[in-house]
Amino acid sequence: MPNKRIEAFRVADPEKDKRVKLLPEDKEEIRRRHEAGEGIRPLARSYKVSRRTIQFVCYPERLERNKEVRKDRGGWRQYYDNKKHAKYIAKHRKHKSELLEQQT
Repeated sequence: MPNKRIEAFRVADPEKDKRVKLLPEDKEEIRRRHEAGEGIRPLARSYKVSRRTIQFVCYPERLERNKEVRKDRGGWRQYYDNKKHAKYIAKHRKHKSELLEQQT
């Protein structure tokens, strides 16, 4: 059973929230650099994310189209794995408890 104190704790700082790949200022920087002529591959390498993530940042219409197609294929259920999810949640709770200890 998870600790209620940890469950109630919210990671307020996006810098410390490991679930977020790119911060809003990073996305703006990516858009600006791409409009200036920088390619998707170099941007992906410099931010250590996939090329697809960079495409979705630069071309939001591709993200919307992908969501529609994915919904037609069965949505998120197609990719959901209980055991994997349990591991990820445990890792996230551990990170939250470490952040909570740092605060106190």
